[in-house]
Amino acid sequence: MAEPVGGERLRLPAGLHAVVKEYGMNQGDAIKRCIELMPQLPPLLSELLDGDVVIAIEAAEVVWTDTVMATGQYQHQPRLPFTPSSTFAGIVVWVSQMAKKQGIVEGQRVMSMTGGPRSSGRYQRWGGCANYAVARASELRRVPPHWSASEMASLGYGMDTVHYCLVERAGLCAGEHILIHGASGGVGIPAVRVAKLLGATVIAATRKSIKRDFLLSLGADHVVCIADEDTGQLRPFRDDVKALTGGRGVDVVYDGVGGGDVSV
Repeated sequence: MAEPVGGERLRLPAGLHAVVKEYGMNQGDAIKRCIELMPQLPPLLSELLDGDVVIAIEAAEVVWTDTVMATGQYQHQPRLPFTPSSTFAGIVVWVSQMAKKQGIVEGQRVMSMTGGPRSSGRYQRWGGCANYAVARASELRRVPPHWSASEMASLGYGMDTVHYCLVERAGLCAGEHILIHGASGGVGIPAVRVAKLLGATVIAATRKSIKRDFLLSLGADHVVCIADEDTGQLRPFRDDVKALTGGRGVDVVYDGVGGGDVSV
């Protein structure tokens, strides 16, 4: 690709990007009313800094976090307007000199797990729901050539969260017992899989018994339904956990749900 000069834009085709222009009253309102699909011009060379990389997006992950951000209620809130999706993957189409020194080259397939609205400053507007995104080279990870774009984009939200919680913080070890809340959710499924890879005994908690077979197929050793089948209301399940662990309880509790509703 020929290098633009001065105030020129990068010589790339125009595209589209989704833009959150105002905050919604709730997640449904934000999705229906506040996100607009708009034309996207390639970045200006003058707005790119040394260390930046421009990525042509192949796939982006949209999760619960993105819809909450669009209501203005997330704890890390980007400035309006911004493009959703912090975890995305694609092909490098422009590289700054500093990024080249870090081993990034045009044509490389990379993924970002902390870019766009979950980053800081000027990068917040460059989310993955677009044809192009700008990210710092230090935030990118190179990926194996046999991975699909969707595999790249969907790795970060769940697997990064689980690795941090189970490995870096909890230090989960083989032979230990772990109780996983919300085990059938976006950060629950990878938690079950990673916990089994670490050699732990997994007790998966779910509100619906119809998810039992699915959770067992993921590798869970036990499944506990924590809601009443008739009313859907949460029920005490301490005795269930005690019975499954010989009365000793678990070594680690992983709660990817949060809130005050769940209590053993």
